[in-house]
Amino acid sequence: MAEPSYFLVLLLFFCSLFLKSQSFDFVYNGFNGSDLVLDGYARIKDKALKLTDRSQNVIGHAFFPKPIPMFKNSSLDVSTFSTHFVFQIVPSDANRGGYGFAFILSPSTQLFGAQGGHYLGVLNPSNDGKSSNHLFIVEFDTVTGYNETSDRYGNHIGINVNGMNSIASESASYYKGTQKKEDVDLEEKEPIQAWIDYDGLAKQVNVTVSPLSVSKPIKPLISIFIDLSPVMKDYMYAGFSKATGEKKASSHYILGWSLKLNGFSDPLDVSQFSPIPAEQSSSSQNKLKRALIVTFSVVLFILLLALLSIFVYRKVMKFDVLEDWELDCPHRFRYKDLHVATRGFKESEIIGVGGFGTVYKGVLRATGAEVAV
Repeated sequence: MAEPSYFLVLLLFFCSLFLKSQSFDFVYNGFNGSDLVLDGYARIKDKALKLTDRSQNVIGHAFFPKPIPMFKNSSLDVSTFSTHFVFQIVPSDANRGGYGFAFILSPSTQLFGAQGGHYLGVLNPSNDGKSSNHLFIVEFDTVTGYNETSDRYGNHIGINVNGMNSIASESASYYKGTQKKEDVDLEEKEPIQAWIDYDGLAKQVNVTVSPLSVSKPIKPLISIFIDLSPVMKDYMYAGFSKATGEKKASSHYILGWSLKLNGFSDPLDVSQFSPIPAEQSSSSQNKLKRALIVTFSVVLFILLLALLSIFVYRKVMKFDVLEDWELDCPHRFRYKDLHVATRGFKESEIIGVGGFGTVYKGVLRATGAEVAV
């Protein structure tokens, strides 16, 4: 009986090793009806994953729902993995730079206490840089790098481990061939594709970007040797994080995404992507608001002026308004008619002075009748 039990234990052991090292992959050619774990602002809109809009101080997270087994059979070396995604950034207005977003491998889909701005919704000042985070981060940033003193590192890509200080960083660009570089504006309002590849044997991370119309460049933008074994846990979650700040905000979309263990990520079917709907810039919105306010103010002023004119007219002219019964048997006359009848109340028309004042002779222009005024 001992031998079958021993054989069964070995069989289960080798099966577990096989299952642990088996391939793991997924492909999203658009996100309609996807099962992503969404947190904060993040939502699916028009088949695209929208991490944030252009509001201030909002955070969005999106993770693939299943944990990824990160280690090979020996459990000492991280498996080779590769991911490919297409993103699009829509800046708020002419003052570009709404902070970037990050691709992350995290032991949890919950990033508690994460802050916006340069922390990209991943970390906060109290846990930034701690080895207990077990975070692998590739940031695609559009403003000055974290803790940088100048803007020369705006529009950059960086590789981070457990914190927001990049261990490698380059201005966003791609190689045409192996020597010539072409800049990539991350806020060009056009889709951009990115590849992140980790070679578990060579312990090397490669990050590559290019416009959607350009195939994957032969030479990566960033290539560094780093052993991710101390960083990774047995199972990790892959996803994206984005946060806006006090003064800077942009909309960030992920249009498609694929990931694979122990092989290169599957290519994405661009034909299935939906175009990002046009977003009105905040400057245009402000102009529209100002125009509406000015128009409303002008209309209100005209109405008030009309009401005031009616009030003044009725106040001044109320004694000159004849009632219906006076039209046939007049007992009152309009002042202007009396003024004409007395030739402007000339002294030559005075016929006497009584207890109630001076009496003038008048001739009504309409009938020619003589009256005492």
